[in-house]
Amino acid sequence: MTSLTDAYGNALVYTTVAALIVQIVSASGNLVVGGGSNPLLGSDQYTIKGTANSSMLPISWPFTVSGTAKVITLTPSTSLTFNIIVIGS
Repeated sequence: MTSLTDAYGNALVYTTVAALIVQIVSASGNLVVGGGSNPLLGSDQYTIKGTANSSMLPISWPFTVSGTAKVITLTPSTSLTFNIIVIGS
């Protein structure tokens, strides 16, 4: 959750993530959300299984962004296009 920019190139700085929504938008396959080093979601991992535009993962509880909790790892089973919506402050 560091080094992020918006559509206009402005820096986004989060201290808390209140909600995270991940949606597969093209192709079929699995997408694992979470894990990796310095994970924002702690030891939790979630798998989205499905087809394009029909599979979504909403996560809605507050996560504190810090030096050791700042990375959202996304691991697709195949080549996928997906949307990520982050709501936070």
